[in-house]
Amino acid sequence: MTEIENKSTEETLEHCAMHGTKTNMTQREPPEPPNKVLKIQQNLRTFYVNNRNFILQMIKILLVLAYAGYFGYAMYLDFQKNIALFVLTICVIVLWMYEVLKTKYGAQVQDGIGIKLETLLQKVSPYHRWVLYFILLVGFIVFLVVDMRERPNQLISLAGLFLCIVVAFLLSNNKAKILWRQVIAGLAMQFIFGLIILRWNYGLIALRWVGQQVALFISYTDAGARFVFGEKFRDHSMAFQSMPATIFFGAVIALLFYFGAIQFAIVKIGWLIQSVMGTGTVESYVAAANIFFSPTESVVTVGRILKDLTSSEISAIFTCGLATIAGAVMALYITFGVSASHLVSASVMSAPAALAISKIIHPETDKSKFARVEDITFEKSNDTNAIEAFSNGASAMVKVVAFVLVNMIGFIAGLQFLNMTVTWFGERVGVENLTLQGIWAYIFMPLGYLMGVAWADCYRVGELIGKGIFINSFLSYLDLGQLIRNRENGVQPFISQRSEAIVTYAVCNFANFGSVGMNLGSFSALAPCKKTTLSQIALKALVGANLASFMTACIAGLLYTE
Repeated sequence: MTEIENKSTEETLEHCAMHGTKTNMTQREPPEPPNKVLKIQQNLRTFYVNNRNFILQMIKILLVLAYAGYFGYAMYLDFQKNIALFVLTICVIVLWMYEVLKTKYGAQVQDGIGIKLETLLQKVSPYHRWVLYFILLVGFIVFLVVDMRERPNQLISLAGLFLCIVVAFLLSNNKAKILWRQVIAGLAMQFIFGLIILRWNYGLIALRWVGQQVALFISYTDAGARFVFGEKFRDHSMAFQSMPATIFFGAVIALLFYFGAIQFAIVKIGWLIQSVMGTGTVESYVAAANIFFSPTESVVTVGRILKDLTSSEISAIFTCGLATIAGAVMALYITFGVSASHLVSASVMSAPAALAISKIIHPETDKSKFARVEDITFEKSNDTNAIEAFSNGASAMVKVVAFVLVNMIGFIAGLQFLNMTVTWFGERVGVENLTLQGIWAYIFMPLGYLMGVAWADCYRVGELIGKGIFINSFLSYLDLGQLIRNRENGVQPFISQRSEAIVTYAVCNFANFGSVGMNLGSFSALAPCKKTTLSQIALKALVGANLASFMTACIAGLLYTE
């Protein structure tokens, strides 16, 4: 009986094992799709591969047609309301046409348009060159005589402009090598830009519109700040309103960098500066980069070639970095209540002025190794997609925010301590309420007057200039924002709109002793072999950067009308 049961059991197990194995094999192998479905998939894939370009072109055409319909309907409904859409669309069309022309006629355009002013001047004799300079000077004087006949007091700013050039000339380490055509071209760029944005109605309207859009864009930060810090986040505006704006703006800059928009703008602006002024490739490029980035960020883009630059090029890079402000910092100042349009124009106008001043203080005596702006390229973004770029940009701003907050706390506390110390010493000799701000105000009052500031406002303006040089511009703009709010509320002390505009241009920079130390550290880390050269030019670069900002303020004082 046992043998029969064992045999039956073995047969059953063998039968189950055979069926189980077959069942498992059936589960591992997916069923083959029907031949018709597989054939359709293969045909579709083959069609797409063979006609990929055509399909993509058709999609682009459909998208363009859809946008054209949307744009036309928007313009039909209300042109004034949709003027921002109109401007953006025109900009995109212009950029697209530029790329098409560059692809087809790049060499001809480069040869025909990209000729430097320096090259043109070299083709004429020195006699004709000076005749040209004389004609430009006479035209400038005639313009001033005609334009200032009803406002002769604004000609005082011309004296301030002349003083800045004289100081730069006295600081020059090789006066015989100064290329005055570069200086004249830089001043001409500054003056023409000032005419466009301060005196031409359409230019003024456009700049104000840009400033309004920038301010509106930054105001979107309030939504994030309100979500994180609550409805009363404005009670601590410096930490909970201004700092989030810096983070948001930095994230947007990183996003634009990922898509290549920032690189495109910098290369084109650098090419324009080089073409008009005849300055070197690297210094023109970095001058353009400083409109968007801080000095340490912009110099990193040329860090690999920093060791091969001439002393004059390094001086120009150092000076330009100190004479302009970064985009994220501009966003911070706007939250203080400072005019966005003045900040935008000040940063752009100071770039050619800084190059002009640096070429007076440290003229080029060697031959540069770099010929064209297009030869310099940014490092590609390491971000894998737009979301990562935006996130990393916001995260990178955390260091900037921490740096600003820590320095603001430290500097304000230190300033308060020094003020109390100075006040104590003043009281010992019968001088009441003596402060560092008061000392700076009296020192820089004449400078403010030569810029075109009304004498009644010179004390306040001198105080702001002193804070910008000896501490930093954060405190200057913080106080300026308070003065603006006081004027709007009819509370003392305040300054006029004209004085506000001039001082906004005067302190729109990184030209303070703390920034010099930071730049020396970053420059030296990138090019240790240039450490001695950097140390020698640092203080002159600081003076040159301030002179460039003062020149921009003088142009504003010459042209600004309320």
